[in-house]
Parts: sequence; C-alpha cells; structure tokens
Amino acid sequence: MSTDDEIITTLLARGWTQVHSGSHYTAWGLFWGKEIKRVVRQPWKAWTKPLESHPDPGSEDDKLLRLARAVLGSDDPDSKLTLPDCEFLETPWVDELSATRGRIMITKECVRIDDFLTDISEPQTRCAIIEGQRGTGKTYLSFYLLATYLTRGRPVLFSPSADVFLLFCHLGVFCCHDASRLRSDGMPLRLKKAVIPEYTPLIFDTSPDQGEPSHAIVMGYLRLIQLCRPDEKHFLVWKSKSSPTSQAIEASPASELVACALIQTEVPRGKPDIAGLLETINKLGPFARVCYSVGAAKATSFEALHAYIASMSSSDLSQLAERTKYASRNHPRLLLSGLDCDIFVLRRFEENGAECLLPTLSSRHITGQLREHLGFASLYDLRDMLVVRKPPDGMLDTRLWLFEHLSHDLLSNGLIGEEEEDSRAHYWSQVFPPKAKRTKGALSLQHLSRPRTIHLYEEELPSPLDVESYYIAHVLPNSGFHALVHAVPFPRKRQAASQDLGHRPVTRRLAEVQARHSAATHVSARRRSSRSVAATATAAPEPRDERSPKKPRLKHERRFVVFAQMEPHGILRLTEEDIRRLCATMASDPVAEYFFVLVTLLDVDCDFSAVPSSLVNRLKWYHLQIDLDLLPMWSPSP
Repeated sequence: MSTDDEIITTLLARGWTQVHSGSHYTAWGLFWGKEIKRVVRQPWKAWTKPLESHPDPGSEDDKLLRLARAVLGSDDPDSKLTLPDCEFLETPWVDELSATRGRIMITKECVRIDDFLTDISEPQTRCAIIEGQRGTGKTYLSFYLLATYLTRGRPVLFSPSADVFLLFCHLGVFCCHDASRLRSDGMPLRLKKAVIPEYTPLIFDTSPDQGEPSHAIVMGYLRLIQLCRPDEKHFLVWKSKSSPTSQAIEASPASELVACALIQTEVPRGKPDIAGLLETINKLGPFARVCYSVGAAKATSFEALHAYIASMSSSDLSQLAERTKYASRNHPRLLLSGLDCDIFVLRRFEENGAECLLPTLSSRHITGQLREHLGFASLYDLRDMLVVRKPPDGMLDTRLWLFEHLSHDLLSNGLIGEEEEDSRAHYWSQVFPPKAKRTKGALSLQHLSRPRTIHLYEEELPSPLDVESYYIAHVLPNSGFHALVHAVPFPRKRQAASQDLGHRPVTRRLAEVQARHSAATHVSARRRSSRSVAATATAAPEPRDERSPKKPRLKHERRFVVFAQMEPHGILRLTEEDIRRLCATMASDPVAEYFFVLVTLLDVDCDFSAVPSSLVNRLKWYHLQIDLDLLPMWSPSP
C-alpha cells in the first residue's frame, strides 16, 4: 500500500468520507494548483447607450443620466460617464451561489482580505475574524478565499455550515460532520504531516443563527478564518482566549453594485432595469440583496423598511443614536436582523491601529424619511454620531444629509426668524459674489422660513409653483441646489400658512408653532389691515399681462423664487448641469425675481467664487447661518 493510500485509509477510519462528485470535487479539479482564470463582462449595450449620448433635457435618457451621475458620484456633466466592467470567477458552486450561478465578482474587498491573510506570518496570528453587515457578500468572500487557497495547492478546510467540514488536499476532497475530528490531540502524526499540518486554514462561514465555533477548532492548532456578522455572540469566548486579529468588510460602493449586477441571474438587461437598480441604490443605499431583487420582493423590502421607520418613536431613534457614537467590532442592537436593507450602513474604519465598523446613514432618502416621521428633535439626536462629529476621509455623506434635512425641517416649519421665540441662533445676510452689482435685494428671511408642505419633485419642477410648498429634489448629487420655494413678497410680516398639514406627524414642537401662528392670525385679523394684504388677497387669480418684464412691477405682481443649497462648510458648488437647471427655471418665468441662499453652519464663512459671470447679476445672493451644533472642524477642499 502506497503512502497516499495509507493516508486515505486513515482518514476513512477517523470518520471522513471521500467525495468523488459534486461541486466541491469539481472545484478541486478546476482550481487545485492552477492559475485562476478571470472573466470580464462589459455592461449591456441597453445600459450604456443612454449614458453615452447627449440627451434632450427632461427626456427619459436625461433622467437616467442624472440619476447615474448622482449615484455613481460624477458631478461633471462634460465628462463621459462609463459603467464599470465586472471581473469575476466562473466556479462550479452553482447551487451554493445560486443568485449568480456560481460566479464570484472579484471585488476590492475580496482582494484586500485575501492579501491580508496571505501576508500575515504564521506565528503572528492563529485566527482571524472577518465581520460584515448582512448582505455585504461574506458567503461569496468565503468561496473566493477557498478558490484562491486551492490554486496555491495547499491543504485547506472549509465549513459552509456548523456541522459540515470539507478537507481539500492533494488527495482530493474529504468530508466529515464532527468537529472533534479536527482536534490535534489524538490526530495521527501522518495526517498532521501530509494533509492537516499546523496552521491549516479553516474557512468558517457563520450563519446568523449560529453561536460560536466549537472548542475543537479554536484551540490553537488550525488557523480559523471566521466570517460572521458584527455580533459577539459568534466569537465572544474564543476571542478572549485566542486574541484573534479582526478585519472588517463593508458594503460595496455603488460602482461595484452596478458591475456585479451583470452576473446576477435575476437582473434583466433592459434600460428600465439599470434605472431601477440606480433608483434603489439612491433610495435605500448600498444593500446588494434588495438592489438585485425584482418585482414584489423589492417592493416588499421598500415597504418593510418604511413601515419600520413609521413605527419608530423618538426614544427608539434616540437609543439608536447613542449606539452610533462609537466605532466598534460589534453592533448587535443597532442593525435590523430580518430585512435586506437598514437605516444604517457599517463602513470600515481604522481606530488605534485596529479595524472596526463605523455606523453611517444609508441614504439621503432614508434621512428624509426619519425627518418626515420623527421631526427635528429626533433627527437632531443623530448629530453625535461619530461619523458626523469626526468624519473620516470619504465619509462626509452622513454629515451632509443630516445638515440638509435638519435645515429643511427648520425652514419648512418656519422655525428660523426673529419672531420665533424658540428660533435657533442664526445670522442672515446678503452677499455679493465677485463682480456682482451691489444692489440691495428684497428677500427677507421671513419669505424663506415659514410653514410649508414639503414636496419631492422628480426631474422637472411643477408649473406653476405653489407658494405653500417647499420643494426638495428627489435625485440630487451633493452639489447643486437642494430646495426651492416660491414666495409672494407681501405682506412682509409672516402669517400662518393656510395649508393642510394633516398628513404630517404633529410633534410637540410643531403643535406649539401651529398654535402660536393660529393665535397671531386671529389677532392680526382684528387689529390690522393693510393695502399690501388686500392687494395680495386679490392678486392670485389675475392672469399675467403682456408687459415687458423689464418694466416696473406692481406690488401684487411680484413673485420671488428662492433656490437654497445646504452646505455646512460654506463652499458653494455649481456644476454646468446645475447652471443649466438654474437657467431653465429662470427662463420659464422671466417676470419673477430670483434669489440663491447658501445655508451653512453658524460662524462659517461662505465662498461664492464658483458663481459664473453669467449668473452673478441674474440672482441676488444670500447667506443663512444656523446653529446646529455639528462642530465644523474644517472646510473640505471643493
């Protein structure tokens, strides 16, 4: 009997069974000791064609292009927007990775983790914990690591579930269902030398309902590579004894999600499908499972998350906010366990030389949902998130979104102004960009800050604009104007809006504001009558005449249109696309007077150097500073 035959006999005698068929056996034959063959798939033509053209403004292709720029982070309309290719492995694990029929995209996280595990020296660590949020691709990563270990022609153990252990070695594939077979004490020496030497990697893909790995595989002989969610129930005891190294994996960026969609079996290849994928990322954030779901499954995920937010109380969000103040290796009471999307996305962050996971808000849309259902006071609790107080490089989105929606809430409820007893500290001023005429503008803070109903608009603004509405762009890159209001400039003193706010949650603060405005309306109706009020009351039904907009306007004909950009650090950003949208809005009503307000944190200087000469004197420019206690620590470069 040869040495190899003796080893096989010993394995069989110890409870192992030899595998002669199936996906794992095929993978062993395909990868063992061989170079990985990478496959590249380019985006479908139906996806790229609308993005390569110069579509007419307002067309479906134009909407898709703006959505793609917002999601993929391309603000420059003159630059060509290209969708990324997908580089992947073809594997036999068709049933195990059914969503892609065995294809594994080679993501940056896959390469980074594989390089890390390859580079660490054997005495340095015997085990590693790789943590990631639900849906970050831990299972795909585990199979990718298995494939790369096979190509190196070295023994490797793989556990796809708690009671299955697969041994890949030069003799083939063997399987057992008892972790005690992996104990070093009692293991024959010939097995240790030939097929399970010390530091043999064991890739352990932990399911959410599992506890910790058994003592037999963490006692120090093998090198355990455990992939799990960031919850200490999976590794608390053995971590305290073995001091493993920790690695964090984060959700794929939008570009990788789009690329990976090319190998998803359930994602169709038409133009509406790339639009739906981008819309899902824009609304919910980078959650792969819900991005690649279709039809009723996707709708169910949307509804479930929105229902969860609607059911939250202020104390619920306050408790969650408390848990976001720190970066950590585990977040057991922060994340939702049963949904494919969440309020928070965990991002990889290095603190004191160790990798951990940092909670961030998942999207601008979800931030708006929290504002709509819970109001300013609850959303304000999130200002103490670590990512807001000290945003690492590349993680400024949460801070921007929070500032935007806190500002929207204050302005749309009329809570900024001298007449408000509980108004936040603020400063309002007219500013003059370089080369602007120093002409006094007629806009006052009372025109901008008054109770209005918030409406999301899609590509084009409604016409005519409603004076009782506060418009927020649904698709929005971080540049451009974020909000728009239409105001009748008289009377100067603000009155309660005659709008129906019944659809909005009545928080204690909003109830006080409504009561105060209601009382003020009754008093002013008895004590005061003005020519301006009377003129305003009769102005609405009058049609526009044919007089030139350059001629003096009557008071009751004046209309103010106010663009607002929320930029906490004071740097006005305008791309060519933003300028086109501004010009198109102004061209639609040449009689109106146009204003642009930059909203920043208190005591932040503003930079209007980006205003092009073509716009300098077409609008009046203002700066509103609001105290939102977000601790501005620097002004990032434009």
